[in-house]
Order: sequence, then structure tokens, then C-alpha cells
Amino acid sequence: MNSETASPEQPQHFSPGDPAARRHLLDQGYAVFKSVVPPKQCSISLGHFWNWIRATSDQKVVPGDVDTYHHWPTTVSKGGILAYQGIGQSEFCWGIRTQPEVIGAFATLWQTEDLLTSFDGACVMRPWTHNLSWKTQRTWFHVDQNPAVYPEFDCIQGLVNLLPMTQASGANLLIPGSHNHFTTYSTRYPDIVANLPQDEHYFEIPAEDPVLNQRNFKPLRIDLEVGDLLCWDSRTAHCNCPGTDGQAIDPVDNLLRATVFVCMVPRRMASAAVIDARKQAVASQTTTTHRPHIFSPTDAYADWQARVKCGERLTYPDKPASMTTQRLRLIGYSTCLLYTSPRPRDATLSRMPSSA
Repeated sequence: MNSETASPEQPQHFSPGDPAARRHLLDQGYAVFKSVVPPKQCSISLGHFWNWIRATSDQKVVPGDVDTYHHWPTTVSKGGILAYQGIGQSEFCWGIRTQPEVIGAFATLWQTEDLLTSFDGACVMRPWTHNLSWKTQRTWFHVDQNPAVYPEFDCIQGLVNLLPMTQASGANLLIPGSHNHFTTYSTRYPDIVANLPQDEHYFEIPAEDPVLNQRNFKPLRIDLEVGDLLCWDSRTAHCNCPGTDGQAIDPVDNLLRATVFVCMVPRRMASAAVIDARKQAVASQTTTTHRPHIFSPTDAYADWQARVKCGERLTYPDKPASMTTQRLRLIGYSTCLLYTSPRPRDATLSRMPSSA
């Protein structure tokens, strides 16, 4: 199963306040919101991305100069995913999270405006015609939830798209309805699931699984326009795909794809201890995984820890994004009076109902 066999049909699009989006997510496992971020803001956000990447590459990466892209900050092994060096606390990510219609879409899905945001990172792909190691792998369908620890609904993930998607650029694939079969993974692969660490929420679906092979489970390719938001149930099988030619979709920035990950949940799902840890994460420029209500910093990832132990120079920006009252509430503060401005980081180191 790959991008060439994915359905060419495009999904229904929703406005942020449309209650039908929530029903669609409950039934199909995903929802697409149209134009939640204006194109001008997407362009501004890309500028913030380059500010972050220059800071974390010691000014070695030059925007648009592909020959300097080998100085790119560390990515997660699947290709393109940036989850380290303070990206989750950058203006690049915060500027997208706090767009009114991004928040509005999650408020519609959860039926509450009292939300916490993830400190997730981004996926920015370089044109792999210049270097095949930059190419994401094909058909790595997975779920971002531990089948043993959280067998029921737990989280809604999302991403905002900043550049046009085409067959050439690559896109996101997901399997509609696959979230309804999430609990079968524990039954079919008891040894694999049992060996997952309690705090591991990535499960790659074996290639022989019926979800990837039966006709009633057909992958859908989601081609997004600039400013669109894709949301999905964490139990939904999904992945990204590399595209057909690997050429830059944007001749100015010389990038293949650019998305910002966003996940929001009701504040009531997080404990006081988690909220306190989230406050500290902002001050220390810590990026986390997608679940706002379970504190899981990416600094704990094995590949990152290996770099730390080797004494690799790991550069962070001088300071995280500036805070507003709205941002403070999305962190977990009940009032901005409780907030203390962070110091620069030491560079060394309600559940959704089952029916609508």
C-alpha cells in the first residue's frame, strides 16, 4: 500500500464552527478544516521558521540555499519531523497554534473553549532530489496511541499546512474508519504491544494487518491547500508520503513541504502536576509529543539522548516565543499574573463522547 494506490478522492472540508466536522471525525476518524490560517500569516510563519533554523544551525543554514541544508537541525528518523532544539516553543509554532480559527476548530471538536495546546514541533521537508537521505519512507502507517495503555479514544492530533501540496510534493495518507479497529492490534500482536513502554505512543502497523490490506480499508490521500487544518483521532492509521519527484514546491524557500503540528484537548484532562510541568517546559524551551494532557518531552527520545551523551553541540534560540494572555491560557495558566518571564535555556542540555 502506497501513495500511488491511495484514493484520489478529496475529503469534505469544514468551517471551524461546523458541528458536522465533529460528527465526521467520530465516524471517519478525521476532519479537514478549510483555510483556517490566512495565506499572509502562513508566509509570516515561514519567516519565523527560518529565524528558528538559523538560530539552531549557528547561522549555517541559508534560506533558499539548498547547498546549506545539510546543516539542518536534527530530525526524527522518519524524515522531516523537527522535534528538538526548542521548536515547540518557537514563534513559528506558537504563531500557528494561536490563530483564532485553529483554536475554533478544536473548540468545535471538543465542544469547549477551555483548551490546552500541545508543544509539538513541525514537519518541514527538504527537496530530496538533492539528497536521498532527506526522503521520507513510503507506507509507514502507524497510530500515535499505545493500544495497551489507552485502548479507547484519547486525543485529536492536527497539522496546519503552509505550502501547497501536490502529487509531486507528497502529502498525508490516512485510512478512514481505521480508528474503529484500534483495539484489534492488541489481540493480533500481543507480544509487540506488551513490549511497548508505558510512555510509548507510537505503534507502526505491521504490513500484513487487515487494516492495510482489506478493500474496505482504503487509504485516502489528503492534499491540503495553504492554511488548511487536518485533524485526526490518534487511533486512526496515518503516515506521510514522499511525493513523486522530490522537487521543491516553493522556488524561493526551496522546500518540499511545511506543516506545523497542533493538538488541543480540554484543560480538565490534565492534572495539576502536568500543568505545572507544562509551565516549566515553556521556560526551558522544551518540545513535547502531541498529547497536551500527558507530559512527554522529546528530550527523552533515545536518539536525542545519544547526541547529548556524545557531547554534540545542540544550539537553542536565545529565548522562546513571547507570551500573550491567550498563549498563557493554552499553556495552563488561569491568569497571566502567575507567569514569570523565562530565562534562556542552558544549551547543553473531558473525554469526547462516543456519539455526536
